[in-house]
Amino acid sequence: MNITSKRTKIILKALADKHFAEWCSHYGEPGYNDSDAGVILCNWNNISKEVANYLEKAGFELEWSDEWVIDYDHDKAYRTSPDSYGWRPTAVYSYDGDLLTPEDDAGDVIDEFATEQFNQVKSIPHWVTDDDLETAGFVKHNGEFESGHHPGQTDNPQTIGNELLKTIARRVVARVDDNGQFDCRFSMWYEPNAG
Repeated sequence: MNITSKRTKIILKALADKHFAEWCSHYGEPGYNDSDAGVILCNWNNISKEVANYLEKAGFELEWSDEWVIDYDHDKAYRTSPDSYGWRPTAVYSYDGDLLTPEDDAGDVIDEFATEQFNQVKSIPHWVTDDDLETAGFVKHNGEFESGHHPGQTDNPQTIGNELLKTIARRVVARVDDNGQFDCRFSMWYEPNAG
């Protein structure tokens, strides 16, 4: 991020000190174009229009801090709130509170969400690919499943996962492959029992 103007530096410092603003150089979220100056996250309700307009003219993208998060390890902003029915998070939190993004090792992400416990099936991020799962030793179970409000969309990842754990799986994980307003399609993956 190239912040050269003295006025811009003063404004950014005031935003950080008084309004807990954060900024980074790039978007990590798909579908957003990077600007020359970077991305600023803040509660814009508390900021004057004059300051917001100045920052936009200086080349910044302005986003709401309650809808975005910054991955400081990779200097990227990710959306945390849906912006459509088909939205799926690109950044997710581990159970220890670490932010996981497509920049992280897919094998580590799979290990974070795969479970060997009944009724504890978790969904991995959509950006973990079939190849990533296969490389980690997982096998896709019977194609895609559907869950939703329409007749016949009654598949349940917990039920499927429990059955896999009872019979052929050491660990299981689900992945939401597509979602809409009233339904989603998901795949189930399992790590076979040894021997």
